[in-house]
Amino acid sequence: HLRKLDADAVTEAIRLKILEEHELAVYVVLLLRPGVLPKTSSGKVQRRICLAQFLAGELDNVGKWERPKLEEMAPPAITTPPPFGATKDSIRDRSIGKAT
Repeated sequence: HLRKLDADAVTEAIRLKILEEHELAVYVVLLLRPGVLPKTSSGKVQRRICLAQFLAGELDNVGKWERPKLEEMAPPAITTPPPFGATKDSIRDRSIGKAT
């Protein structure tokens, strides 16, 4: 099953469904291999160990999506609107550096 897994499609579907159903932004989606989560002898997930392994990047996964960090994102382009009453020619001339 894991050989045919399209991890990008699965993580995208998870992110969209969480947004749609719960209106929450997702920061990380990690697709784990079966049996990777640490468990107690009674079968309960060891949450603290799981968190520590996640934060250390030690969980064996088959796919991961992580929201880009703010500093990795390109700033939006800032554009100045044309002056009121500008024509196509005056806008073109302004964009190529001709004085009007």
